[in-house]
Amino acid sequence: MQHIRIKFTKGEPVKFISHLDLMRVFERAVRRAEIPIKYSEGFNPQPRISFGIPTSVGMASLSEYADFDLESWMNPQQFKDKLNASLPKDIRILEAKIISPKELSLSSTLNRAVYDVTVKSIGEDFNSRSDGLEQQIDRLLQLKEIIIEKKKKGEIKKVDIRPMIYGLQVTGNGLKMELRVGSKGSVKPEEVVSQLEGFEIEGILRTGLFGAPKEYGPHPER
Repeated sequence: MQHIRIKFTKGEPVKFISHLDLMRVFERAVRRAEIPIKYSEGFNPQPRISFGIPTSVGMASLSEYADFDLESWMNPQQFKDKLNASLPKDIRILEAKIISPKELSLSSTLNRAVYDVTVKSIGEDFNSRSDGLEQQIDRLLQLKEIIIEKKKKGEIKKVDIRPMIYGLQVTGNGLKMELRVGSKGSVKPEEVVSQLEGFEIEGILRTGLFGAPKEYGPHPER
């Protein structure tokens, strides 16, 4: 058996498909490309494909990951080329590499994401509010805690998202955010922007997805 990890993009035209639909797209592409994928055992065998931290519906991405278990050996470049030929043009595999069976799962490895978030001023044009945006970001980063309400397992809980914000800065047309993601706690760009007065999101592009060398901490190294 062989294990291959890919990095792929999800372009603007397909940003509104759900994660479940994305999984189906890859399953169909694997069959069309005649990839020797390994299947799970049991009554309803499924292809052994596992994805990293999924994006929200409506979010494009330059940095997504998935792992494939193969029944037999395949050259990673051939794997990449054959799968790209069977995928929609707006989903592109950038890299494919062989990983050890002892490699940690993507869900255990990935815990940081970087986003470019385009925002617009509500009721005024962006340029007239850009100084106000910078001031609000400065104030937000100086807070010791930022409490929001999240729905978890049917219950509303208060969560402090300040430790989950690793980086936040104003760019030419919005914000660059570095945020915690994963099973040990996560924050969404929408939840950060909800703390700003007079601005709303126009678009979100995930530009990076990383694992930190330490479990968590402010501005972990790449």
